[in-house]
Amino acid sequence: MSVDVFAKNFLVTFRHIDRGGFLSPVAALDYLEEAAFSHAELLGVGYEAMMERRQVWILSRISVRMDKRPRLHENITVSSWPRGHDRLFAVRDYEIARDGQPLVRGRSDWIIFDLDKRRPIRPEEIMDRLPLNDGKNALTESPAALGEMEGLSHAATRKALYPDLDFNGHVHNTRYMQWICDLFDPEEIEKAPSISVDINYLREITALSVTELWFGETDGVYHIEGRQESGPVFRARVAFQSASPPHAKQAGLC
Repeated sequence: MSVDVFAKNFLVTFRHIDRGGFLSPVAALDYLEEAAFSHAELLGVGYEAMMERRQVWILSRISVRMDKRPRLHENITVSSWPRGHDRLFAVRDYEIARDGQPLVRGRSDWIIFDLDKRRPIRPEEIMDRLPLNDGKNALTESPAALGEMEGLSHAATRKALYPDLDFNGHVHNTRYMQWICDLFDPEEIEKAPSISVDINYLREITALSVTELWFGETDGVYHIEGRQESGPVFRARVAFQSASPPHAKQAGLC
């Protein structure tokens, strides 16, 4: 395996799919994040190495295009690689392929945060020592910066409970995707052969805190915003390819 690009083979099993037999959006994000963390370890910038410098990686934005969703019992290759930096962001790309054919593509922006100074550091301090992978693009555009949307309606209330939390006691990056999927009729997602997702992580969601989820649709694109008393904590944009447009469902306190 090249150090420049991390790649690992997986078999899609029952725990990764939905009733439609497709790889679920949550499982896809789990694969991508695991590849990113594993590659960071190989490159000497994993969790422990960064903590020795009193620095941490914070995911700020991610865009994922599930052009063709892998299915049960398919052998897939999950790849990830750094793509340099853009202003304050360290950029990382992702790909899930079958027999060399890309099915899922993604790009993420990360902030490198100094724990002692309590502020982001310039990403080139780290990224200039890592492979650039110039010209190797999963996506050519930067992850979308999502602005405030008007006309959203309250759709659900979520409390950050044990299954949602990572080892830092905050809602795990991929659990946002679960909260988003829970806003739709499951059958509509199961019928979608392709899904486009953009998520902006605005603030940490801590254990037991309550987040109000707001939902709206414009021209077949679905907008979700998580809000707490302090303001918005995340924003997301989702588009499905399906026979009929998805419809949000109302949910109670989870």
